[in-house]
This record gives sequence, C-alpha cells and structure tokens, in this order.
Amino acid sequence: MKIAVVAPEVFPVPPIRGGAVEAILEELTARLGAHDVHVFGIADPDLPRREARGHRTYHRWQPTVMDRVMLSSWKLPWKRSGSIQYYRPYSRWVAARLQQLRPDVAQVISRMSYVPWIRAALPTTPVILSLHQLSSLDASALWTPERIAECDLITGCSQFLVDEVLRRYPATEGKVAMLRNGMDPARARPWWEQREVRERMRGQLGVESGLAVLFIG
Repeated sequence: MKIAVVAPEVFPVPPIRGGAVEAILEELTARLGAHDVHVFGIADPDLPRREARGHRTYHRWQPTVMDRVMLSSWKLPWKRSGSIQYYRPYSRWVAARLQQLRPDVAQVISRMSYVPWIRAALPTTPVILSLHQLSSLDASALWTPERIAECDLITGCSQFLVDEVLRRYPATEGKVAMLRNGMDPARARPWWEQREVRERMRGQLGVESGLAVLFIG
C-alpha cells in the first residue's frame, strides 16, 4: 500500500526536537516496511526538505516569510485552532502533494482542521483521523456532522479518549475505534529480566529496600 501520514505542524519528524506524537509516528512508520510510506511534516534546519529512508519518504514544509506573518497573532482568524483556516498554508501544501501522490490511505494526526483540505484533494481515499490528546476535541466548530462525515475512521489512543469523542460528538458513532500507542518490548523489558540493572539503579537512588515508584510524564 501507499500510505500517507500527516504530522502536526509543531515538531519535525523524526523527532529531533522532541515531541511525543512525532516519536510515535517515527516508531510506527518504521514498522510498515512492507509498504510505501510518505510522512508529511514541518521543515527543520537540520533536515532536508525531502528525504528517502528505506521504505519511508519524508516531505517537509518550509513556511515562507508571509506564512510566518499570517501566523504571528492568535487574534487573526486563520490562527484560531477552531477554524479550518488554522495553519492553512501547511494544510494546502499537504493537500496539493497528496493530490499528486494519490495514496491508498491518508492518516491525519490530531488535527481535524486538516481534514477538509485533504478530503477535497482525495475525495475517494480513506481518511483516518488519529487523536492523541483531549485538546483536539476543544474546537467544537470543527466537529460538525459534515466534518465528521469526511473522516472514514477516527481513532483514539485510549478508551477514555474514545468515550469522550462519543460523548461530545454523537455524530461520530460508528466511526470511532481505540488504537493504543504501541511499545517496543525489546526496550521496555520487565524488571525481573533485568535484576542487576534494577538493583544498581536502586542503589544509585538510595532506595535500598521498600517500594519505589517512578513517574515519567
């Protein structure tokens, strides 16, 4: 399959500047080796505008001076995340390239505001909107029945998020599914497989005995 993945406009992919969603995308697309994967994202000085890495091709958008001026104030209508004009230059750039690429499926990450542009470019291609945070639901003006109908599938990374989508926007009934974030079992091994490492870390932290809780967030 030819798969297109549209990242948010915040951080580049691969996640050289950080970014949880970007890290997930990099890991996910790495595991789609049997397919022709195209990742669309924002440009970075340390990355080429277009880059091929094995089965993946990265397409990166470089905003112009005018784009930066247009996006310089939250008071401007096209900067409001509740409008389909939100980050319009990036949305239109992605849509134009998808129209040329003609993928078999397009996955949009977190941004309902991108969906209308991509749907217009790909009227018959399945479009998946993947949600990773509750804030994606806040722009109620975007979540109209008409916009929801432009998505073939909406995924949430937890049951809580799926339930909240359905609660806020009943028109999503029948379109929402849970798609958990994955993990690499080779990197996330249980402590009983790494007893020496565990004991060494407890010693370094001064936790010789008793319960130790580590929170990463």
